[in-house]
Amino acid sequence: MFVEYLKKIQTAIDFIEDNLHNELTLNEIAYKVHFSMHHFHRIFHSFVGESLTEYIRRRRLTKAAHFLRNTQSRILDIAFVSGFNSQEAFTRAFQNMFDMTPGQYRNQKQRLLLKEKPRITLSMLKQLEGGLQMHTRIVERDAMTVIGLPCLTTLKENKIPQLWDKFNQRKQEIKQRVDQHIVMGISEFSSNPYDNPFTYLACVPVKEVLDIPRRDGYQNNP
Repeated sequence: MFVEYLKKIQTAIDFIEDNLHNELTLNEIAYKVHFSMHHFHRIFHSFVGESLTEYIRRRRLTKAAHFLRNTQSRILDIAFVSGFNSQEAFTRAFQNMFDMTPGQYRNQKQRLLLKEKPRITLSMLKQLEGGLQMHTRIVERDAMTVIGLPCLTTLKENKIPQLWDKFNQRKQEIKQRVDQHIVMGISEFSSNPYDNPFTYLACVPVKEVLDIPRRDGYQNNP
């Protein structure tokens, strides 16, 4: 059932992404994946962590931010393409999400990655166990030992989903794991991760280092 829900949610998201510039309704999207409106709304929220309406709104505003940075289109035209009936309504929604007006965002020419809503991918959905909603929080942790797979990437080319696909296929090879249910993503700090390469590590915490699986599938002995 979990795998079936993953496929249905991904189908819905692909349909949404292809039609962000069109009017979208819960009934239409639910029909697309053969769910009732009530059931689809509940499943979508449990997987994605927000309502369908909120996801669509935040994705449209993220697309609008892209247009503001990379085109000379009028803000009014961007508002209409983003599904807003007026520039005033668009400005209010944009300011609520990005803490600045569309004009201010265009003038400062700096991408606000932490405020954007990325497109949900199947790799992201697979990180959720049992369809449970995940909440982000910042905590300080003691030093730990981890084993995993690294990649050098930028957010523009974004190799992270492919890295997780590969790591999830091989994480069972790692011995002495602290907890079989804990997986971690560790990212090197970058002041401009969209353009400048940084190292990202998909990994698990371990009690001690015994045998480290190699990238070619054979094991290293310590």
